[in-house]
Amino acid sequence: MEEALGTFEKYLYIWVVLCMILGLILSQVFPAFSIILNGWQIYGISIPIGICLFLMMYPALLNLQFEELKKLLKNPKPIVLTLISNWIVAPIVAALLAYMFLNGHEQLIVSVILLGSSPCTAMVLVWGALAKGNQEQNVIVTSLNTLTIMFLYAPVVSILTGIQNIQIDRAALLISVFVFIGIPLVLGYFSKRIITRKKGEKWFLEVYRPAVGKIAIFALLVTLIVLFSLNGKVLIGHPEEMVLVSIPLLVGFAIVVGYNLIVTKMAGLKYREAITSVIVGSSSHFEIAIATAVSMFGLNSQAALGTTMGLFWEVPVMLSLVYLGSKLKAMNFWTKDEVYLVNKLVSFMTMAQKEVPVIHVEEWEDFKKALVETQPDCIFCAQQSAPHSEKPLTLGLMFASKNAQHAFLDLAIDDSFKKTKIPTFVNKFGAVCLDEDNLKNFICCELGREDIEIRSYEV
Repeated sequence: MEEALGTFEKYLYIWVVLCMILGLILSQVFPAFSIILNGWQIYGISIPIGICLFLMMYPALLNLQFEELKKLLKNPKPIVLTLISNWIVAPIVAALLAYMFLNGHEQLIVSVILLGSSPCTAMVLVWGALAKGNQEQNVIVTSLNTLTIMFLYAPVVSILTGIQNIQIDRAALLISVFVFIGIPLVLGYFSKRIITRKKGEKWFLEVYRPAVGKIAIFALLVTLIVLFSLNGKVLIGHPEEMVLVSIPLLVGFAIVVGYNLIVTKMAGLKYREAITSVIVGSSSHFEIAIATAVSMFGLNSQAALGTTMGLFWEVPVMLSLVYLGSKLKAMNFWTKDEVYLVNKLVSFMTMAQKEVPVIHVEEWEDFKKALVETQPDCIFCAQQSAPHSEKPLTLGLMFASKNAQHAFLDLAIDDSFKKTKIPTFVNKFGAVCLDEDNLKNFICCELGREDIEIRSYEV
């Protein structure tokens, strides 16, 4: 699954700031606006804002993919590390820093705990794609987080607030989890099944989900406008409260990121696995935090305003993490993804024939057998330019792996290759040409992996 950061999402930080300013202006020019909206309530929850909060949550919970959970045991280490960070390290760090910096501001303490105890299940797919992380791992862990939030969010928040004897309405907390997580989760699951059955998975992923995602962002921005219009007078009189709540959020982010960087390095993860663990393990689900704060304390509360700062810092902080990951990769901070067998050899073909065993592949089964036995981390394609051909000729493949199971496959012409999933053709020079993208897709599918890199060398 590849996600892209669209123009609207790319400038989300700007829209957030503009909506905050608009809310403050409305509080001074038209103070009755938010009061009227907040007046339509059921059981203390504003109906318009409740609808917005629901629309915020529904698209995020569409990312749950039960079928991906079956792959959990294939490579559990990075997923387990991420879950530990999400449900143990991040909440404890958030609570300790909130107690340290916000002593005497109980609702602001709760807002930081709400943010620290809610791992993200939506935007991390975008950040992971931008960082070129392992998206299969990303989908698995976000699906797990979506499920575990249902059962762990309320208990974790209750424990961390209870340690400091902060009184919260635990019944309201449970109700908010049910209304803003449970119901959207169930609707998301069934709507995905129905839409996929009728319109196909491609339409669901490329049309429906992006469309409701835009609605979610719009609902989020409307909620921000109302929040800041209701609290405009307090904010203008006491702007230091937003600065105050930002300190534990930013310090906590730095601590959790540092922890995840160290743990992923000690665990020997490669870049694509490591950066995904760091991103997901350091994230916050600000939609859940905002929805919970509003339902527990009301729109015109410090807790609701405090959780909006998680949204305020989301884009710049996560983009900074993506940039940091790319720099650390260039510095070889984690285990290298690629396997470089030699550095200074003029001919790749000469290197391949001298340094590793050559396998002459004449049967399709030989190709598959070599693939499974070698378990490559990297595939080097020896290629040669050919006259009257748009594509270079693929003369052979070097399967290279960290465990020194190397092999050079000297591809022979065989009818069985023409009948396989790999698009091949025999040109007039009598050589087999392989489409590298489809070759990678096939090999990743055959090995159940997606972290293999294919590199081409002119011979």
